[in-house]
Amino acid sequence: MHKLLLSGEVRTPLGAFLLSGDITGGTGTAPTTRAWRVYGSYAVMYVSAGSGEYRDANGVHERLVAGSVVTVFPEQPHWYGPPKGKTWSEIYLTFEGTQFDLWRSAGLLDVSRPVAQVSGEWEMRLRSFVAEIATPHRTFAERLRHFSIFGSILADLLPRNLTPPEASKVLGISPSVDWLVHARALLTSASAESLELESIARTLNISYETFRKRFQRETGISPAQFRLQQRIESAKRLLTYSPRMTNRQVAASLGFADEYHFSKRFTEIAGITPRAFRRTVVDGQ
Repeated sequence: MHKLLLSGEVRTPLGAFLLSGDITGGTGTAPTTRAWRVYGSYAVMYVSAGSGEYRDANGVHERLVAGSVVTVFPEQPHWYGPPKGKTWSEIYLTFEGTQFDLWRSAGLLDVSRPVAQVSGEWEMRLRSFVAEIATPHRTFAERLRHFSIFGSILADLLPRNLTPPEASKVLGISPSVDWLVHARALLTSASAESLELESIARTLNISYETFRKRFQRETGISPAQFRLQQRIESAKRLLTYSPRMTNRQVAASLGFADEYHFSKRFTEIAGITPRAFRRTVVDGQ
């Protein structure tokens, strides 16, 4: 059973909380093939009951038990789940944005340490936080304060033997922000709007041509293609967790010209039509 705890995006200029759910009788990612998944956003997943494994393309292989927390990174191929024929229970929260990229550059989110073990109190803090951000009509100031609260929740995932110099770096004291992390953050935060790529280049204090060539050299794709991929990942989440939304509504929410433009772009990136993708979601349930 999949119960959505947060289905509407909570956005601020610092970033967004996208989706949260409570899954009972879950089978993890790609339970049949155990193929790598690239999620496209950050996420934390807490195992509340059962056991299983986590693997990723960096060679990390960890056993998961009740109390394990997995941090998912946007570009990191990974797989997790219980043994075949078994299930587990989990709660998850997905998020994206500039603030989280800054935390990553400072070490608060560390792709080399994707698995942590915490107490049941951590689960209660996460559930309380999700309930808080899901409450409608929160003021802008309150939504900004959510980031400091969530930062303390993430801090509990850090190794307890962290030394003071390392802690200063992790907590963001004079962090040196990686150029590519900043560029990706800007492209992601603007993915549903009409912000010109030239404006993003100016924010990075470089010319558009330098921005385009450097981004393509370091990622293998153009800034425009990266932004389109992020929009399609957002579309997949909407099609999966908001199945009553029509293609026209999905297109409008993500800034596509119309549903035909959306369908064409979705098929180009995902390799199947939105309608076919909806069928795969239903068949996988």
